[in-house]
Amino acid sequence: MSYRIERINELIKNELNILIGTQIKDPRVNESLVSVVRVNTTADLKYAKVYVSVMEDNIDRKNKVIEGLDRAKGFLRKSIAKVLNTRYTPELVFVLDESLDYALRIDEILEDIHSGKNKGNNK
Repeated sequence: MSYRIERINELIKNELNILIGTQIKDPRVNESLVSVVRVNTTADLKYAKVYVSVMEDNIDRKNKVIEGLDRAKGFLRKSIAKVLNTRYTPELVFVLDESLDYALRIDEILEDIHSGKNKGNNK
């Protein structure tokens, strides 16, 4: 990945975090803690895959947040265009990032294994 694309990804990520936190009025988005984790923009700047982390236990609530962001896609893209100063402004594709859930699940499994070994040593 080129340095230019990395800079654009970081700029889009930062701008989206600000916009989602302050400008989005959709209750589906406002009722949850939403954070843009990373952005992958194509080399031709046509598309940007935006990985979003949502602090909710319920998968239906997480999907509602993605729906709310999809609904605000036009506003977000227009706002990013003002900051980006490139010929094209990428179309935003929101994806639910589940890496935090995955890491927490692995941590739980490791904790269960560790506590199981401790019980076995006490016999």
